[in-house]
Amino acid sequence: MINKDQAVRLVELWLERERVLELQAFRWAHDVEVFTASEHEFGWLVVCQSREYVRTRDPRHALAGLGPFLVDGLDGSLHHIPVSTYLDDWEHLYRHDVRGLPRPDPVAERIREALAASGRVAAMRELRQAAPGLLLAEARAYVDALQAGAAPDPELAARTTAPDTCRQVPIETLTGPNGPAPHPIPPPRALYGLHPERPLGHYRELFPDDPHAPSLQRALGGIRCGTPSHESELAAYLRAGTCLLAATALTHDVLDPDKPPLGSFGLLTDGTWFWYADLVHYVEHHHVQLPPSFLAHARANDWTPPEVSDQEVSTLLHRLTDPPAEPPPGC
Repeated sequence: MINKDQAVRLVELWLERERVLELQAFRWAHDVEVFTASEHEFGWLVVCQSREYVRTRDPRHALAGLGPFLVDGLDGSLHHIPVSTYLDDWEHLYRHDVRGLPRPDPVAERIREALAASGRVAAMRELRQAAPGLLLAEARAYVDALQAGAAPDPELAARTTAPDTCRQVPIETLTGPNGPAPHPIPPPRALYGLHPERPLGHYRELFPDDPHAPSLQRALGGIRCGTPSHESELAAYLRAGTCLLAATALTHDVLDPDKPPLGSFGLLTDGTWFWYADLVHYVEHHHVQLPPSFLAHARANDWTPPEVSDQEVSTLLHRLTDPPAEPPPGC
C-alpha cells in the first residue's frame, strides 16, 4: 500500500520530469507544486497549486481549472483527473475505465426483488420493461443467472443501461505502477553514433564509473564565446533541445551538494550533438566551458536548435540503445 509521503513524492517526481523535459501538454507543471494530499478510497488525492499561492495563500495567485492527481493506493500509478470530471461522478469512471471493474447493473437488483416477491414470470416481465432491447432468449438467460445466484453475462448486463449521452472527459493515466517508468539509459560507451563520442555534460565527477571522462573542475570558467551574452544564448539552446531519453532519477549539483535537486535525468539532442539535461545548470551557474566546435555549431544555428522529427528521434534512440559491434578507436 502507498502511504501519504510516497504519494506526494510520486507527484513531485512527475512534476520534476515535466519541468526538465518542458513537455507541451503540461506547461503548467513548471509553475506548480504539491499543496495538499488527502486519503481516498482509491489511494491519495493530491492537489497542486501555483508556487506563489502555496507561499502566500493569496487568492489572486490561485490556479483555477487544474484537477487533482490521484495516486492509486494499490500500485502507485499516477492519474490526472480533469476538473470537469472531478466535479462529476469521477469515482465511477475511475473504477470502470482505469481499474477495469465491471460497470454496475442498475436493473439487476430490481429483477432480484421481482424474483423474490413474485417469481420468474414477474421477473421476466420487469426485465422486458426495463430493457426492451433484450431478445426473449437473452432475457431468460439473464433471469436464470440471477435465479441461480450468479451475475448475468457482462454483455447482457451492459445492454440494460442506456448509453451515455454526455461523456466525461477521460481520466488520464500519467505513469504506471510506482511512478514514471524510466526510459532505458544506456551506459556511456553505448552512446556512440552521434557527435561527439560522449554526450556534452559527461564529466567524471558526475559519472565516477568513467574515469577517462573529462573533468568538470577543469571546465569551469566561461564558455569562450567572446561576449558574455552568448552564455545566456547557449543556455537557451541547451534547454530547447529535443528529448531523447528521460528517467525519474534526480540529478544534483556536485559542486554545491546542499542545493535542491536540479531535476530528472535526461538526454537532449539537436540531431547532431547530444547533452545531459543538467548541463544547462552548470553553464548558467558555474560558467562551464564547452567545446569550441559545439559553440560554432550552435552559433551557426543562430542559437536555436533545429527541430528533430519523431522519426529522427526514433532513429537516434535506436542508435543509442544498440551500441556498435566495435567501439571507436582509442576507447
